[in-house]
Amino acid sequence: MKRVFRMVYLDIWNDPKYQALSDDAKLLRIYVMTNPHSTMLGLYSLPMGYISVDLGWDIKRAEQAEKECLKANYVERSQSNGLILVPDIIISNPIDGPNQCKHCLSLVEQLSYDEHLFNKLADIIEVYSNHHSEPLVERIRNPYVNPSNNPLQENNNQKRKRKGRRISNKDNPDNDSQQSTGKEVPTQEIIQLHNEICEDLDKVIGITAKRKSLIIKRHAQLKFIDGWRSFFSKVHRSDFLCNRLQDKKFKAQFDWILNDETFIKIQEGFYDNKTNVNNSSSNKSHNKSNNKFKGCYERPI
Repeated sequence: MKRVFRMVYLDIWNDPKYQALSDDAKLLRIYVMTNPHSTMLGLYSLPMGYISVDLGWDIKRAEQAEKECLKANYVERSQSNGLILVPDIIISNPIDGPNQCKHCLSLVEQLSYDEHLFNKLADIIEVYSNHHSEPLVERIRNPYVNPSNNPLQENNNQKRKRKGRRISNKDNPDNDSQQSTGKEVPTQEIIQLHNEICEDLDKVIGITAKRKSLIIKRHAQLKFIDGWRSFFSKVHRSDFLCNRLQDKKFKAQFDWILNDETFIKIQEGFYDNKTNVNNSSSNKSHNKSNNKFKGCYERPI
């Protein structure tokens, strides 16, 4: 079960490095330790787009705040993937006991490998955690070794039972929704919002298990219906995604814009209109969009 709290040392407010940060960097410092994407391992995936959506910042603002935190050694970011290391998560919340170690082992298996961050994490765990963390340190330092002999690893029967539960949830999207988010996701309202805002795209008329799973994942990031409104408005403003460019014929589909990679690209502005594009039909449609959705804001705070 995901922890609902995390320790943060009070003397952070007396730290000269922290006091020297800008207000944005101070907020980001707390955010990287407590955001819903973080884990007790202190090493987790946090693309810049997640920060942008969660804090309501544009990408440039998020990058500037993270740059300050990197300089102060509060975080480290992988150069090859979206991993971020927050040492103070482990330092303030050491791994204590075999159950926590077992949970962290499962977290390691889900991460893309980054040699520098993995080795640094192992060093931190060795210093600040007790002897129960030894299998975890060994696994982090040797990620490609077969873990079948690990005494903390699940046996085959446990794995089969858990796999059976996953198949059952896949057959019933409503169960998947309840277990993944702990609360009801307004699926129909989200689909209706898409059909209203993204008027140039194909209408969504049905729901499948895969489609609902995508909606649940994105709702965990967007959180509110206004977050969806902001996202769909961003899609609608893109001439490329809505097939308004004369020299490029492409129309985005609902499932495609919710895929992990595409979602992040849209949030980061990858498909935003270029300033040097001069397309009269595009401008006309864009102006129509601005009038129709005037008042939509980029991200709720």
